[in-house]
Amino acid sequence: MDTGTTHVAEGEDLAVESDEDLARRAQAGETAAFDDLVGRFAKPMLNFFIRGLGRFEQAEDLWQQTFLTAFERLKTFDAGRPWKPWLYGIAVNHLRNAWRAQATLPRHLPDDLAQRFAGNARDPKDVAADREAAQVIWEGVRLLSDEQRAVFVLRIYHGLSYNEIAEILDCPVGTAKSRMHFAAEAVRKGLRDRGIS
Repeated sequence: MDTGTTHVAEGEDLAVESDEDLARRAQAGETAAFDDLVGRFAKPMLNFFIRGLGRFEQAEDLWQQTFLTAFERLKTFDAGRPWKPWLYGIAVNHLRNAWRAQATLPRHLPDDLAQRFAGNARDPKDVAADREAAQVIWEGVRLLSDEQRAVFVLRIYHGLSYNEIAEILDCPVGTAKSRMHFAAEAVRKGLRDRGIS
């Protein structure tokens, strides 16, 4: 009896299509392939903007703009290169524009965003401590230069390599490392000053 499910023989691997293969198909006009790319990167992209702006509504707007821009520029993507740095490059450009358009970032995170930054602690004391640390980190991040802030968010919150960051920001790897060093030192100092290790 056919249940409509696909059975995979033991030891057989289901090949997961690469981002670049999906991008090639999308370039050929397969909108479902682009939808798959959006599905893969939807959450990381939204978190990228939330962590860069400290505002949820504005983050959602930039999230939509990023995927719209990616779709409009799809023909310019070189499918012989990695998709992720290309997409993050578009996102960083939108984020930089948002930073330039506003004089300052919010001083404090709303509680729901602080909790989102903090993690998944269960003990109420740990939740409160994590939330306070998230606030202090945010206070440091908001005061960084745009260049340092971009590297910090990409490296710390998204785990991108320095090679990927250098490609995204169109700078030498050494420059990305240097910006990260100064950003991390500034944030650590803020934590030390508040007695948080």
